[in-house]
Amino acid sequence: MTPARLERSETFDIQFVWKIPEGDYVRAIFTARVISHIQGSDRYLIELKTLKAGRQESPEGAIRSPGELSRDYWRLVGELIGRRAAVASEAADGRPLHMILRTLTREHRFFTQFDDFDFDGEGDASDPPELPEADSQAPVPGNELS
Repeated sequence: MTPARLERSETFDIQFVWKIPEGDYVRAIFTARVISHIQGSDRYLIELKTLKAGRQESPEGAIRSPGELSRDYWRLVGELIGRRAAVASEAADGRPLHMILRTLTREHRFFTQFDDFDFDGEGDASDPPELPEADSQAPVPGNELS
Protein backbone atom coordinates (compact mmCIF):
# COMPACT_ATOMS: atom_id res chain seq x y z
CA MET A 1 0.00 0.00 0.00
CA THR A 2 1.36 3.41 -0.96
CA PRO A 3 1.24 5.78 2.03
CA ALA A 4 -0.82 8.91 1.46
CA ARG A 5 1.51 11.77 0.63
CA LEU A 6 -0.61 14.55 -0.86
CA GLU A 7 -1.75 17.46 1.27
CA ARG A 8 -5.17 19.09 1.44
CA SER A 9 -6.02 21.14 -1.69
CA GLU A 10 -3.33 19.46 -3.79
CA THR A 11 -4.56 18.08 -7.10
CA PHE A 12 -3.77 15.00 -9.13
CA ASP A 13 -5.14 13.20 -12.18
CA ILE A 14 -7.37 10.21 -11.52
CA GLN A 15 -8.50 7.74 -14.17
CA PHE A 16 -11.70 5.68 -14.03
CA VAL A 17 -12.70 2.90 -16.44
CA TRP A 18 -16.14 1.31 -16.79
CA LYS A 19 -17.22 -1.59 -19.00
CA ILE A 20 -20.59 -0.77 -20.53
CA PRO A 21 -23.19 -3.38 -21.57
CA GLU A 22 -22.27 -3.10 -25.27
CA GLY A 23 -18.81 -4.41 -24.35
CA ASP A 24 -16.96 -1.11 -24.82
CA TYR A 25 -14.87 0.56 -22.15
CA VAL A 26 -15.46 4.16 -21.10
CA ARG A 27 -12.24 5.75 -19.81
CA ALA A 28 -12.29 9.17 -18.11
CA ILE A 29 -9.48 11.23 -16.57
CA PHE A 30 -10.40 13.87 -14.00
CA THR A 31 -8.45 16.42 -12.02
CA ALA A 32 -9.10 15.54 -8.38
CA ARG A 33 -8.58 17.85 -5.38
CA VAL A 34 -7.66 16.33 -2.03
CA ILE A 35 -10.21 17.34 0.60
CA SER A 36 -8.67 15.28 3.36
CA HIS A 37 -6.41 12.37 4.18
CA ILE A 38 -8.41 9.68 5.96
CA GLN A 39 -6.16 8.70 8.85
CA GLY A 40 -5.36 5.06 9.39
CA SER A 41 -6.50 3.99 5.96
CA ASP A 42 -4.09 5.51 3.41
CA ARG A 43 -7.11 6.92 1.59
CA TYR A 44 -7.93 10.36 0.31
CA LEU A 45 -11.27 12.05 0.34
CA ILE A 46 -11.32 13.80 -3.03
CA GLU A 47 -13.51 16.05 -5.16
CA LEU A 48 -13.56 15.64 -8.94
CA LYS A 49 -12.88 19.15 -10.24
CA THR A 50 -12.66 18.85 -14.03
CA LEU A 51 -12.95 16.23 -16.74
CA LYS A 52 -9.57 16.42 -18.51
CA ALA A 53 -9.89 13.67 -21.09
CA GLY A 54 -11.83 10.62 -22.03
CA ARG A 55 -12.33 8.03 -24.68
CA GLN A 56 -14.42 5.00 -25.48
CA GLU A 57 -12.71 1.83 -26.62
CA SER A 58 -13.95 -1.35 -28.23
CA PRO A 59 -13.26 -4.64 -26.42
CA GLU A 60 -10.23 -4.98 -28.73
CA GLY A 61 -8.91 -1.53 -27.73
CA ALA A 62 -9.89 0.44 -30.85
CA ILE A 63 -10.82 4.04 -30.03
CA ARG A 64 -14.41 4.91 -30.98
CA SER A 65 -15.10 7.97 -33.11
CA PRO A 66 -17.31 10.75 -31.67
CA GLY A 67 -20.30 9.45 -33.65
CA GLU A 68 -19.94 5.99 -32.09
CA LEU A 69 -19.93 7.13 -28.44
CA SER A 70 -22.55 5.98 -25.96
CA ARG A 71 -23.94 9.45 -25.24
CA ASP A 72 -25.99 8.42 -22.19
CA TYR A 73 -22.91 7.07 -20.40
CA TRP A 74 -20.81 10.10 -21.33
CA ARG A 75 -23.53 12.36 -19.91
CA LEU A 76 -23.20 10.42 -16.64
CA VAL A 77 -19.41 10.84 -16.75
CA GLY A 78 -19.85 14.61 -17.08
CA GLU A 79 -22.20 14.63 -14.10
CA LEU A 80 -19.37 13.31 -11.90
CA ILE A 81 -17.73 16.76 -11.87
CA GLY A 82 -18.06 18.10 -8.34
CA ARG A 83 -18.70 14.66 -6.83
CA ARG A 84 -16.66 13.39 -3.90
CA ALA A 85 -15.24 9.94 -3.21
CA ALA A 86 -12.84 8.13 -0.93
CA VAL A 87 -10.02 6.55 -2.92
CA ALA A 88 -6.88 4.64 -2.03
CA SER A 89 -3.74 6.75 -2.11
CA GLU A 90 -2.49 4.60 -5.02
CA ALA A 91 -5.09 6.35 -7.19
CA ALA A 92 -2.71 9.31 -7.35
CA ASP A 93 -0.17 7.11 -9.18
CA GLY A 94 -2.18 7.45 -12.40
CA ARG A 95 -3.15 3.82 -12.81
CA PRO A 96 -6.74 3.33 -14.00
CA LEU A 97 -9.37 2.39 -11.44
CA HIS A 98 -11.63 -0.25 -12.98
CA MET A 99 -15.09 0.51 -11.63
CA ILE A 100 -18.33 -1.44 -11.65
CA LEU A 101 -20.91 0.18 -13.92
CA ARG A 102 -23.27 0.75 -11.00
CA THR A 103 -20.90 3.47 -9.71
CA LEU A 104 -21.48 5.46 -12.90
CA THR A 105 -25.25 4.91 -12.99
CA ARG A 106 -25.52 5.87 -9.26
CA GLU A 107 -26.92 2.46 -8.31
CA HIS A 108 -23.84 2.22 -6.08
CA ARG A 109 -23.00 5.07 -3.68
CA PHE A 110 -19.30 5.40 -4.53
CA PHE A 111 -19.73 8.91 -5.98
CA THR A 112 -22.74 9.95 -3.88
CA GLN A 113 -21.99 8.79 -0.33
CA PHE A 114 -20.61 12.20 0.67
CA ASP A 115 -23.42 14.30 -0.81
CA ASP A 116 -24.86 15.06 2.64
CA PHE A 117 -21.57 16.35 4.08
CA ASP A 118 -20.58 20.01 3.99
CA PHE A 119 -16.86 20.39 3.40
CA ASP A 120 -15.77 23.97 3.96
CA GLY A 121 -12.04 23.28 4.11
CA GLU A 122 -11.84 24.40 7.75
CA GLY A 123 -11.70 20.98 9.40
CA ASP A 124 -8.62 19.16 10.54
CA ALA A 125 -7.28 16.91 7.76
CA SER A 126 -6.64 14.24 10.36
CA ASP A 127 -10.30 14.30 11.44
CA PRO A 128 -12.43 13.70 8.31
CA PRO A 129 -16.16 13.13 8.61
CA GLU A 130 -17.24 9.68 9.64
CA LEU A 131 -17.69 7.53 6.56
CA PRO A 132 -21.18 6.21 5.87
CA GLU A 133 -21.69 2.49 5.44
CA ALA A 134 -20.43 1.45 2.02
CA ASP A 135 -22.39 -0.88 -0.24
CA SER A 136 -20.80 -4.09 -1.43
CA GLN A 137 -18.29 -3.59 -4.24
CA ALA A 138 -18.79 -7.10 -5.59
CA PRO A 139 -18.92 -7.24 -9.39
CA VAL A 140 -22.31 -7.26 -11.01
CA PRO A 141 -22.83 -10.28 -13.32
CA GLY A 142 -22.10 -9.19 -16.87
CA ASN A 143 -20.07 -6.17 -15.71
CA GLU A 144 -16.77 -7.88 -14.89
CA LEU A 145 -13.64 -6.44 -16.43
CA SER A 146 -11.30 -8.90 -18.02
